[in-house]
Amino acid sequence: MRVVVSLFVLLLSVSGISQDHIQVGELFCTADSVPFTGLYRTYHPDGTRSAVYTFVEGKLNKGVFFYDERGMLCMTGFYADNRPDGLWQSWSGKGAPLSTARYDQGKKVGEWTIKETEKGPTYKLMYADNELIEARLE
Repeated sequence: MRVVVSLFVLLLSVSGISQDHIQVGELFCTADSVPFTGLYRTYHPDGTRSAVYTFVEGKLNKGVFFYDERGMLCMTGFYADNRPDGLWQSWSGKGAPLSTARYDQGKKVGEWTIKETEKGPTYKLMYADNELIEARLE
């Protein structure tokens, strides 16, 4: 579950990272309030890459990529019109899969698999139309 919570913390931090970009309502804009289109990169305090977001006309669209403190890819996902959409995956620092999740236009769907550590227990969650319908520990 920590992986999913970490994702939301990262996403909420996008609007406050740079003084040359601001959030206007649901739109990510340049300092002069023009909706931003392009790649937006964030960095860890030591200068290593933290995340890469893709914006189209101020909205999150296409792929997002998150990196750990060593600069290793640790999570990927997709957005469509500011909503999570499609496959989201995360990996440990050694590249082992930790989680998979699916969204359909912002709604949780299908089977989610979540591990907090490589050797830890696996949680299987089943969603239908954004509602948890089954949860089990394997």
